[in-house]
Amino acid sequence: MGLLLRIISTALLIQATFGVRVSLENGQTGTAIKTEVRGQSVLLKCSATASVQSGEPSLEWLYSTVPNSAGTHIYYQNKIVDGLADRFTLENPYSIVIKDLVSADTGFYTCRVVIPGDNPSVGSGMYNFTVYVPPHPQISCGFPSDLKITVGHQASFHCREQVAQAVPAPVYTWYKNGIPMPLAPGNDPRFSNSSFTYSSETGILTFSSVKAGDAGTYQCEAKNAVGSEKCNAAEITTKEQDIGAIVGIVFAVIFALLLIGVLVWWTWKKGYCDGWFDEKDHDEEDAPDDGANDIMLDGAGPLVTKEPSEWSNGTSNKNSVRSSGRNMPDGAVRVML
Repeated sequence: MGLLLRIISTALLIQATFGVRVSLENGQTGTAIKTEVRGQSVLLKCSATASVQSGEPSLEWLYSTVPNSAGTHIYYQNKIVDGLADRFTLENPYSIVIKDLVSADTGFYTCRVVIPGDNPSVGSGMYNFTVYVPPHPQISCGFPSDLKITVGHQASFHCREQVAQAVPAPVYTWYKNGIPMPLAPGNDPRFSNSSFTYSSETGILTFSSVKAGDAGTYQCEAKNAVGSEKCNAAEITTKEQDIGAIVGIVFAVIFALLLIGVLVWWTWKKGYCDGWFDEKDHDEEDAPDDGANDIMLDGAGPLVTKEPSEWSNGTSNKNSVRSSGRNMPDGAVRVML
């Protein structure tokens, strides 16, 4: 009997040390992880117990995008907050229902219970809640516009969602002729004669050097935990490199260079390029001798005048000399050469 009493008293003591205890789904305490698909409804369970209760319990539900932050009220003072009644309902005594889930409902939901008289009188639990979104039906695959890839060249195909982004992020798988392709050809002997690789995270399929055997029907699938979608399949063919076109381009370049050379020679021959010289140097080289070389000094030196037109024949024109002398400055001396 004494042992039984001690066990009971110990249990009561342990219970008393808990104060208000809040439990979530499956009896979890603290933080629980919860997921649901967009467009569905979800029940966030919450219950509370207390070792001592001397008053009416009160309940709060809060939402935040950051864990352990104050957040905003969903349920407060015994009612759903105004404007949220069409999407949230209380399910007695403490649980809450979210209807018609959208991506923005992802976040942290806290159930907070206050029971007067207990110590501590407040307990809480939090849901880390994620709204799952399946891949959008409009999965798009990017292929060459002519659905042809050139042998010996690099080529890439793309696979992506056009509208919404799936949550969690999808895994991409490429199919050739209905057969799932490995991430690298060496992983499957059926694809050993190809040179492709692709990323299951980005959905990009790349051929480092296209081979004739790479022709076939290609399709991409995006898949996550809540759904999968495929793009429209495309029949891809291979083509050989157009040697004739390359030769034609080479000859066109050679012809253009020859034509430019001929035009440059013709313009040079016609003298249209004479203007390319420095006009100043050209004028100095070609300027005619005016037959005179005058040196005039002030009173400290002579004035030298050379007039070939008047002195070259051994005669002089005195009138000309006198006339020139009239314009000489005072003190200047004229020296005739």
